[in-house]
Amino acid sequence: MSENESVYRRLCNILPSLRSEYQHYTLQIDRNGTITTRLLSEFFTGTLTNKDSGEVTHIVIKVVPAFSFIKSYEEIYRNEVYLYSQIFDELNKFQKQKEVKDPITNLPNYLGGHSSANKEFIVLENLSIAGYKLYHGNECLTPEHLETIFKTYARFHALSFVYKHEYPDRFQQMANELVDIVKLLNGKELAQPIATAYSAAVNSFNAAADAEIIKKLRDVSNIREVAATGRAYDGDYACLIHGNCSMNNLMFKYSKSGDLEHIKMIDFQLAYISTPVHDLSYIFYSGASKADMDKLDYYLDLYYNTFASFVLELGANPKEIYPYEALKSEWKKYSVIGIAFGIIGWVKKLMNRDEVVNMYNQNMPRDIRIDSFRRQMLEICNGKPFTEQANAICRHAVEYGIF
Repeated sequence: MSENESVYRRLCNILPSLRSEYQHYTLQIDRNGTITTRLLSEFFTGTLTNKDSGEVTHIVIKVVPAFSFIKSYEEIYRNEVYLYSQIFDELNKFQKQKEVKDPITNLPNYLGGHSSANKEFIVLENLSIAGYKLYHGNECLTPEHLETIFKTYARFHALSFVYKHEYPDRFQQMANELVDIVKLLNGKELAQPIATAYSAAVNSFNAAADAEIIKKLRDVSNIREVAATGRAYDGDYACLIHGNCSMNNLMFKYSKSGDLEHIKMIDFQLAYISTPVHDLSYIFYSGASKADMDKLDYYLDLYYNTFASFVLELGANPKEIYPYEALKSEWKKYSVIGIAFGIIGWVKKLMNRDEVVNMYNQNMPRDIRIDSFRRQMLEICNGKPFTEQANAICRHAVEYGIF
């Protein structure tokens, strides 16, 4: 029996694990197999049909990928199941309690899931059928997209900040249930790629014209350690963050005329409690153009104005919850994680997608997958598309006072 056939048969029996409102539905799993593969998941499609009305709900089902990235996926899926079934439900109730006029609707509808070993799955609405799309290819985000993203995360962060303010004990209980998956994964496989990409970025500067910038960049001798320090938040303004805020984890819906209408945040397996700067800097440096990096203060103002407005609607004081001055100072201290992931993120965007997946495929001999990944990575790091973007990120980091 093929791997896909085995997974298909298992998924045909997941209906009892779905939420109670879907127990009067019939489940149909597409036999065509996966629609895409990521490092921590594969996705199957299917439908749920109401036995009485005939109403059809299109779904995607996240399962453990066919290759083995890590020994156990149980904690990873437990994190996301807990977020959807407990934390997000609690935050939605909080919005209703506060009678929010325009509640947050930027999360996919969760239908059920399971996190026991070898039975992991998560069922979500199929956003593609609803008209949502991933951002195209390896292009920078447009100003319209960046504005929408910053406003969306402002409200998302504000909601958990105010909930934490009003129910600190409950918030801490929920936070204690979350596992820091990045620490669990350890990130050893990314250490050398990040160092290689950063070195290529530094070498892209003109030795004579950019001597001062090069000196400051070379003072950051171990970018991975600096990024790890930036990720270890020890401040006073922690909230629930997405944790994996890349362009691949955002889906966009457009009007018939092409205008951006709405955004959905997906893939919360790496969510944890930390500074909003970790989310914002990740998407900013992995997606912004040089022109938009020069407008960082504009985007931070936009974020904070949206944040403050929603905090006020929720009945709290934004200056007490998260002062604007804290956002600005924390950006200079903690955005280095976004810079590191932004630089390596551009390598991944320009790389053959199968190479990225194979890099983590423990079923392949380690020396073969690393050698293949390294060869393509070096080719990309020496190419103009990468060096232009990485140069812009590093120049901005120096000019803004991060390095």
